[in-house]
Amino acid sequence: MKLFYENIKSKNTVYFGAADSFVVTNERLRVDYLLTNLKYAVLLYDLIVFPAAFFWQSSSMQQVLARIEPLIQCGQIVPSIRNARTTNDIYTYFEMRLSETSSLVNDPVYKIKEISTEIARPVHKEIAKALDKNKTVYHQGSISVMANYKLKWKRDLRNEYDSDSLNRIIYQHLGNRDYQELLKKIEKISNSNKFSRSYIVSEILKLNISKPLQCEIIRKVTEIFLNASAESSNSELITTNNLVDRWAKDNTIKPSNIKLFAEALKYVGINQYHINELTSEEIMMMKLSPEFQSFKSKFLELVKCLGNEEDDLIKHLDALYFKERRNESLYQYRHAPVKLIKYVSGVWFSTYLGNLLTNPEYVVDLGKFITTGSVTSLVHLTERLGNADYQISKTGILDFEKYIVRKQYSTDLRRLLLNGRAV
Repeated sequence: MKLFYENIKSKNTVYFGAADSFVVTNERLRVDYLLTNLKYAVLLYDLIVFPAAFFWQSSSMQQVLARIEPLIQCGQIVPSIRNARTTNDIYTYFEMRLSETSSLVNDPVYKIKEISTEIARPVHKEIAKALDKNKTVYHQGSISVMANYKLKWKRDLRNEYDSDSLNRIIYQHLGNRDYQELLKKIEKISNSNKFSRSYIVSEILKLNISKPLQCEIIRKVTEIFLNASAESSNSELITTNNLVDRWAKDNTIKPSNIKLFAEALKYVGINQYHINELTSEEIMMMKLSPEFQSFKSKFLELVKCLGNEEDDLIKHLDALYFKERRNESLYQYRHAPVKLIKYVSGVWFSTYLGNLLTNPEYVVDLGKFITTGSVTSLVHLTERLGNADYQISKTGILDFEKYIVRKQYSTDLRRLLLNGRAV
């Protein structure tokens, strides 16, 4: 499966920056952390993209690969490489990286552990081959990541209004006079023809500045680089910081918000431990189920209603959950005649009808059928119900909770395996 910019521009796509080898190494991210958040992202987004190189650049991601191959094979996680004019497949891309980076081994900056991971090595060849066998790849468009990175870096260096900009971070550490002097030095670094993440880091380490300021600038080096990479892939960025900083530019909560999504799943009984235990196949079964799709739609609606009050999520879920329980009880009380219809006519209504019959006008249809015994009325009623699928979302939370309790995703998976069908 080859994907291009045109294939993903209309999808809700995320760039999983937490898999970046610099981030993984610097923050010592564990395999279970990466796996859990990748699975949350698979459930919440249409598509996940990040460079194929991430898989061989850290031991953690090498271990992750073996656990998520089914998600790559079915196109949920898509490794990215350069545009199709320069790189045909993942293994060709690996060989190019091997050739480009082999001469950098003795460069002093690549002695830094986090940066040394960028070097492709012969020992990574088997990982590249295994990844290539999945035949799933995204070719980046014509937007240059490095040109975009340089533009964003310079813009952040001049930004005096954002408290987390490079400009303000330096000012907060140094004060006005020293701040101006350091800005000029970093501007000079920014104008170099060697401009890259590793080059900036190496030059920052040469500056006579405090360790805390050094760490803050290096954090921004990677943050801005990942933002540029995500933008070049027409994707939203998720990094470890995004799991804490979950706000959109207008200070409202982002609709696709992994932390809140995890809280919503926990509400119906799926915590991080359960997510980590689910296989890739079970994750896909869950994602494709009508119950989950309805639950996700309801979650996204709720997040839009929250504005900037994320603590209200559980309160809103509570209100919706008890409303659905009340509607379900009302349905069972008011529509016991449905059991009689099933018995007399032999027509077994689908279990997903839930509380579609809570609308009073459906009661009239039931009355017609019961009193006249009209087959036409039955056909009319069932057609009306069949055309009302959109109302499934009225019990989005309750239906999904029941789906989880009976572990339907496991049943679906077993059924597919017995039928010899691939996920």
